[in-house]
Amino acid sequence: MGEKDKGLLGSFREARMVYIDLCCRYRLYHKSLREIGQELGGLTVGGMSQVRKRLKEKLQKDDTLRFMYNRCNKALSDE
Repeated sequence: MGEKDKGLLGSFREARMVYIDLCCRYRLYHKSLREIGQELGGLTVGGMSQVRKRLKEKLQKDDTLRFMYNRCNKALSDE
């Protein structure tokens, strides 16, 4: 993934990290963490925790990612 692959949420990897975090935070689709992990490519609950930890570190350093994450988070919390 190069610079050309960056979009609304930056790279695919960052977008995936945000998606995993928001799925876990809001338990989207009313599923367990294990079920969410399986649907996201066989991630374990521990794997999702690691992704969320890495995202937290990235959010502290990257203002653009934090802004976009907050927009996504707000959109979900307003529903």
